[in-house]
Amino acid sequence: MAVVKFLLKHDIQMKIFTSPILANITRALVTALAASLLVMFPGGPTQMAHATGATCSGFSGDGTPGNPMKITTSAHLASISDCVTANPGADLTYEIVSDIDMSSLGQISPFPIFEGSLIGDGQVIDGISISGDVAGNAGLFAHVSGSALVSNLTFRGDVENTSLGGGSTGLVFGHVMGDVAAIGVSVENSTITSNESLIGGVFGTVENMLYGSQINIESLTIEAGIDSFVVGGVAGKVGIGAELGQVTITDLYVPIMDSYFGGLIGMIQYGGIAVDNINISSVSATSMDSNFAAMGGLVGSQDGPFTGSNISVLETSLNGAGSFLGGHVGFLDSGTYTADSVSNELVDLQSSESGGVGGFVGAMVDDFSISNVGIFETSVLGNAQFVGGAVGFLQSGNVNIQDYHSTYSDVHNFAGSHTGGLVGSANGNVNLTNVSLEAMSVIAGDDFASFGVGFVQSGELVATNVLVASSDISASGSVGSIGGLVG
Repeated sequence: MAVVKFLLKHDIQMKIFTSPILANITRALVTALAASLLVMFPGGPTQMAHATGATCSGFSGDGTPGNPMKITTSAHLASISDCVTANPGADLTYEIVSDIDMSSLGQISPFPIFEGSLIGDGQVIDGISISGDVAGNAGLFAHVSGSALVSNLTFRGDVENTSLGGGSTGLVFGHVMGDVAAIGVSVENSTITSNESLIGGVFGTVENMLYGSQINIESLTIEAGIDSFVVGGVAGKVGIGAELGQVTITDLYVPIMDSYFGGLIGMIQYGGIAVDNINISSVSATSMDSNFAAMGGLVGSQDGPFTGSNISVLETSLNGAGSFLGGHVGFLDSGTYTADSVSNELVDLQSSESGGVGGFVGAMVDDFSISNVGIFETSVLGNAQFVGGAVGFLQSGNVNIQDYHSTYSDVHNFAGSHTGGLVGSANGNVNLTNVSLEAMSVIAGDDFASFGVGFVQSGELVATNVLVASSDISASGSVGSIGGLVG
């Protein structure tokens, strides 16, 4: 697999494994083990030239995989940009060999540029205090000129982007021109402040593919301005697509922003995402864009398929003035949605404007399939045209919901019609199998409400073993049109 070659070429070697027993295994075994990582899907990032070594002042090592340049102080870290500039395209490897406290430097400008691999073995880079920008971008490193790997490092501190342009801000990298892989990366107890367009907890913008495994974001505040267009817990904007496994987001707070928000990624511009073993908890974000906004527990907006398994969203609140909100994806512009083994607990989704709001997807244009679902005390609320407990609006394609269990949930559409305990509005066949809805409240401010699908534009509904118990439903429109499974 190309991604395995990418990781090996960037030479994470044994650094991605914590067991000392694995420290001396052969590279062939590393290849086999790397292939088993959850993020190792077919395809992979663009290949770059192999490092041939370089000499940079103040460093030991020549930057090759077998002899990485050793980073032991904040001064060494600051000198990486000089080394990259002196060796363009060299794809060098830099190894953090001890914890680094940057607080002695005080508040500094971003390091201008990075390329290659930044690897560690559980070390912490603490006391980061960045203020300023380089060509509108900010982070520990403002710009990555090609592709990059970051592995087994923890970052703590603050980044402030003082530019008012259209740049990117991330705690580690502001703007990445190529692919990026993050393995065993943590961001803790940090604050990012920016009025820039694209903001992410680790990366502001990744122009190509994002690959990640064992990523942890904990206690991160993103102070985004009202002009901050896209915000994500891991990355703001990703260009081509993402493959992520074993990601935990805890205590992510975005008090105010503009249009697109995702607990993982704010926007995937030209592709989709595949995820496994994702845990989102205590996330709060508010969007102020009343024209068009997309907010999701995982992704705000994407232009490609969503495939996911083992996903938990807990104690999360998304409040949008704009169009589309979803527990997983706000707006899926093209491609199917397929998810298995997922749960929403104590999730609150609220939209104050027209559009689509759904427990998992706000609005989409292709097939929706979900199975092995657990929902507890979740609220899907909107003044929207389409509101559904699972998906708000399905423009075309079929719906398949199987082994779906919801308890103590509210699906309320205060000013709109097309409100369903499962789907607000569908334009295709709907298949429901082994579904139980207990203590559910469904309210439509206008017409067409049901515990199943508020409005079926075309196609047929097939239900097998569907239970609705201790639940209530109402609609306030002149037509009314209240139904058990179809409005």
